Amino acid sequence: MTRRGSLAYYFAAITLGSFFLAVTYYMHFLLSGASRENIGRDFLVTFFFTVMLTVLPMLLCAFLLRRAAVTFRWQTPWPWMLAGAALFLALVQALGWLGNAVQTDRLVVEWWRMALTFVLMGPMLAIKQPWWLPLPAGALTAWLLLRTHRAFDERSSGL
Repeated sequence: MTRRGSLAYYFAAITLGSFFLAVTYYMHFLLSGASRENIGRDFLVTFFFTVMLTVLPMLLCAFLLRRAAVTFRWQTPWPWMLAGAALFLALVQALGWLGNAVQTDRLVVEWWRMALTFVLMGPMLAIKQPWWLPLPAGALTAWLLLRTHRAFDERSSGL
């Protein structure tokens, strides 16, 4: 384990952020009339693909959020949650736009364009849904990232 809990912090960002994002998107699908026949299986599939396709946005958001929180010395949950929601929404929109910008209809595509499209597939799919769906996921993830940051910060200061 690292001294300031970076491994735990970024692992929490990926797993919890993907979980909350999967919950918000799946609840939206259910409320807009999706089949309720196999709810458990469908949610697990949604969560699996969310984890696979949102690694880059989750890591980038967690990194920027931690840097901002340390710089501005945020100690309460509200700045973390507001910044996390806004930051995650902005990153999803920006990365989705970038992914759509590099997409092409040509049959032969350069290797870098294919790799970038694969990395940005999650945000590209997310921007086709209502714009506000990343907000609750970003806020809840930021709150738990604050808890993770505090846990390791207190522990390292006691040494």
